[in-house]
Amino acid sequence: MDTEIVKLHFTSPLHLGAEGTGVEKTYDFLHSDTLFSAICHGWLKIYGRKSLECLLKEFPKVDQTSIPTPFVISSAFPFVEKSDGTTYFLPKPLKRPPFPEFEERPSQERKEAKKVKKTLDDMGLIDLEFFWEWAKTVEPEDFDTKRWKSYQERFNEIREMLDKSVTSDIRPRVTKDRRTGNSLLYHFGLIYFSEDEGKGKSGLYFLVKCRDEDVENRLKAVLKLLGEIGIGGERSSGYGRFKAEWCELDERWAIPQEILDYPSGRVTLSLYYPSNYDAVLPVVNYGLLRRTGWVESPFAPKPEHRLVVHMFEEGSIFDVNKNLSLFKIAPLSIPAETFGVGALVDVAPKKFLDRIGHSVYRYGLAFTVPVILS
Repeated sequence: MDTEIVKLHFTSPLHLGAEGTGVEKTYDFLHSDTLFSAICHGWLKIYGRKSLECLLKEFPKVDQTSIPTPFVISSAFPFVEKSDGTTYFLPKPLKRPPFPEFEERPSQERKEAKKVKKTLDDMGLIDLEFFWEWAKTVEPEDFDTKRWKSYQERFNEIREMLDKSVTSDIRPRVTKDRRTGNSLLYHFGLIYFSEDEGKGKSGLYFLVKCRDEDVENRLKAVLKLLGEIGIGGERSSGYGRFKAEWCELDERWAIPQEILDYPSGRVTLSLYYPSNYDAVLPVVNYGLLRRTGWVESPFAPKPEHRLVVHMFEEGSIFDVNKNLSLFKIAPLSIPAETFGVGALVDVAPKKFLDRIGHSVYRYGLAFTVPVILS
């Protein structure tokens, strides 16, 4: 089946806690491992434990080679809907930006160039159109001052759109220490998505490719349930509720011809955990993300700390020419192709496994699109 977009239209604030004392910080998008964990919880509620165990058996584990999977997903990034269309945001590819060198240019041009570079450095996400421009550029063409200014205006407009339609708030709370009984102040963050047509209606979206129609229908039922019970943290307070909308990819997702002619690299749109050492070899540029948190199971009396793992973060780039056995390039007949490397990694502590008797998996399969390496 073709790759599709699933839009999550939130009807309540969302809490996505990042690691840190007091849970003061939130992510501004939903990582693929968190999304997969939520899908597994929903799958368990609808289809039962045996069905979930059968599903998980069809995903490769750390000590296994790549196998066909029921579905692959990206992380969930923001989108903004306005009357003139939808703007999709994506991570910045970890390669050289599509700008020429400017250190030896005239002073006014250097000044404008530095402003553009600083603005881009401050932006956590970029729009789809600039993502493709960045992905296909090898040797940037020469810029003049007017061109630099046009990029500055473009970035300011994109950043303002996102800042107006996706906002965050930090709230204080008090809890009691279980050992001493003392009151402890902590903070947690909430993300608000606009429903104002003037600012732009916003939410999160992710890309998904299902093996067949049966898997897709099951996923739709799971997402409908998750929309009712919520996703992310603080669900008991009513946070993280949404309505899912499945959409076909429009022409803007079509891979540029320059990349189709020479797809020398891959950029990840999900977290990625290699299934074996060889899978790490083709890395070009990357970031690592430390993933920790709590194990929640309906078969366990209380949550427990899960094992810590590090994953390649969204935007990491790999050289497909260095390991073609792992990074196979099939005919790119669909607007966003995926490949099935990566693995589910078991993060259940040993005591949990001994007592409860089941593994707890984090999703580490790579969802990628092709790029041209600089």
